[in-house]
Amino acid sequence: MDTLAIAWTSLGQDGSGNGIYARVFDATTGANMMAEFRVNEYINNGQMATSICAISEDSFAVAWESNGQDGSGYNINAKVLSVQASSTTPNSFFFLPPVSPEGISGYGILFLLSSLGTSIILFMRKLKKHSP
Repeated sequence: MDTLAIAWTSLGQDGSGNGIYARVFDATTGANMMAEFRVNEYINNGQMATSICAISEDSFAVAWESNGQDGSGYNINAKVLSVQASSTTPNSFFFLPPVSPEGISGYGILFLLSSLGTSIILFMRKLKKHSP
């Protein structure tokens, strides 16, 4: 079965600031395969800047910014989910979360580590499909 996963930032739905939500559809018929679900576990402050990519026929990665989750201001979290919404533990990084597939075994996240004056330092972290 072909599936389509969609993730978005929702204002106030998780009881605090913004939250990250997703839903999986049958790509052929458009029918819902499951109810909408919250991706982020941490709900204080705001989560935003959602990015999603397919990793395999039955899994996808969602990345997002989270404010204050690790005590250092903004950081990036990512979660790999199956089309049944089971997941691995989120990974924390720093800022700006475009996520892209890296072959069939993983995904990559581009992030901004710091901004020093007029310099911007970008990093890419490659992760295996089921890495914590």
